[in-house]
Amino acid sequence: MDGTEKVPFAMSEKQWKETTLCIAKYYGETRYNGELYTIMRKDGKDYFEAAAEAASDGRSIPIEEGEPRDLVREDFVPFYKRFKRERFWGVIMSNPGKTDEEYFEIFKKLMVTCRTCKFRKRVKLNEYSERLITICLKRPVRKGDKGYKYINATDMACNLYEKDLMA
Repeated sequence: MDGTEKVPFAMSEKQWKETTLCIAKYYGETRYNGELYTIMRKDGKDYFEAAAEAASDGRSIPIEEGEPRDLVREDFVPFYKRFKRERFWGVIMSNPGKTDEEYFEIFKKLMVTCRTCKFRKRVKLNEYSERLITICLKRPVRKGDKGYKYINATDMACNLYEKDLMA
């Protein structure tokens, strides 16, 4: 890579380890043509999160040898973190020939959360508490006093998701 060609927004280690981008393996990230690229682990953690986890576990290597390391441009890092490696690359492989902007829009559409679902409801925890919890009206469970699955509004939407038109 001589700085003139277009660099993809995400690359597997095979693609970047024999190029000038390989400097990233020493620093966890690199800047190329004005764009910042970060090494990502297959579970969606970036190099720095992996390093912190390794330090707390007493390991010196954040990403073990042989474990996939992808180099991802900074604007696509949130998508990689959310979808993890397998689904991230699955989206790319199932939509070949798109531009970076088109991929960005595809990922944005997939990033729906429970926050905008019409089946999300906020209710009081119980009659003695003012604390509110969020439940999914489409996912009943046997446990819990409300009979529905407790959810977080930032959870990735499930396959029962329907957009709330009032939100």
